[in-house]
Amino acid sequence: MPIAPHVLIVDDQIEICDLLAEALTQRGCVVRCALSAAQMRDALADDVYDLVLLDVVLPDEPGLPIIEDASAQPVPVILMSGYADAAERHANGDRPFLGKPFQIEDLVRTVERVLGTGSAPAPSAAAMPR
Repeated sequence: MPIAPHVLIVDDQIEICDLLAEALTQRGCVVRCALSAAQMRDALADDVYDLVLLDVVLPDEPGLPIIEDASAQPVPVILMSGYADAAERHANGDRPFLGKPFQIEDLVRTVERVLGTGSAPAPSAAAMPR
């Protein structure tokens, strides 16, 4: 039996965390949400993740340096932002980026590509709020 991927969602908007968590949980992922860089730091100290969905603009500090410095092991990161210029500043070409708003099916395809899976059921057509 395959092991469920562990995904950390980092976004300061609880509604977005909840929506993404629901979509990924329905597809067999174990999900934890962090609403700030501080919560992300705690989550990275508590567990090992297969993937991090990271909002580039967090209220307390930039999240990308924390991922690179605090993770016990290298972890794939998908950057998310409603501010394309902010994501471009942090992206180094090998990190996928989702511009908000995005469709849930785009998220699922990107997650599957990064995790190397492709067996997730077809997503609903629900759009992710901005």
